[in-house]
Amino acid sequence: MDSDLLKAFLTVVDAGGFTRAADRLARTQSTISQQIRRLEEELGQTLLLRHPAGRNVLLTPAGELLIGYARKLLEISEEARSIVSSAKKNAVVRLGITEDLSLRSLTTILRSCRAALPAITLHVTSAWGDALKTLHSAGEFDLIVAKQASHLPGLAARSERAIWVASPEIDAGQDPVPLVVFPLGCLYRSYGTAALEGVGRSWRIAFTGQGVAAVQAAVSAGIGVAILPEDITPPRMRRLRASEGFPPIPSVDLALIGSAPLSLPARRVADHLEEILFRRKAGVA
Repeated sequence: MDSDLLKAFLTVVDAGGFTRAADRLARTQSTISQQIRRLEEELGQTLLLRHPAGRNVLLTPAGELLIGYARKLLEISEEARSIVSSAKKNAVVRLGITEDLSLRSLTTILRSCRAALPAITLHVTSAWGDALKTLHSAGEFDLIVAKQASHLPGLAARSERAIWVASPEIDAGQDPVPLVVFPLGCLYRSYGTAALEGVGRSWRIAFTGQGVAAVQAAVSAGIGVAILPEDITPPRMRRLRASEGFPPIPSVDLALIGSAPLSLPARRVADHLEEILFRRKAGVA
């Protein structure tokens, strides 16, 4: 039933007549009469009878029955409107982003989400993959963008290639190999050490950086050899190849991960991230 019709009905009852109800609702008496007639036609019952004196109205048995339900329906309607309106204004999505995402991609995420989803507030945390997944499993994130082994489940994914790089002046043949690495939990670190051990090369940790900028600076300064995604490799770096004792690194996926069911705001953020990071049109599987 139309809430406007129910509101007109209750106002007529509470005000004791069509004229006073019209005044309260800032409408004409004829409009109120039409609304009551439409409600009666919808229900197939007469709800109100005019008092013989012409001033007040009388409720029919059907009208008496409707009053309680009408009040409940209007209360529920108002409560739903309030909740949905509040959710739209205060929607918060908790997003975790891997530390080794390129600056360009991170900037794109933050700027594009702010422009495209102004009604959603993003709470963004940057961390390493293991930490992101642990916190996500504990319910601390709605969505995460993280590196993971290829072909693992996710809402969307794209393959990322990593390469061995070093400053042009470094001696890549030294033993043990000095490594510039990200903290434990980084796939590139575990893949790299396993690859060196697989060809019989020893290694040592020369520098551990908590972020991309620190690792890039250490590599540029000639501190050691690093494994970096191609899109965040510093300029003028030398790429090291298998012929020099640096075997290929397995590719990893940059993945968008979220636990079902996603809230409506989280779904909207996920759709947008799929579009801008994974080149997938929103809403297309």
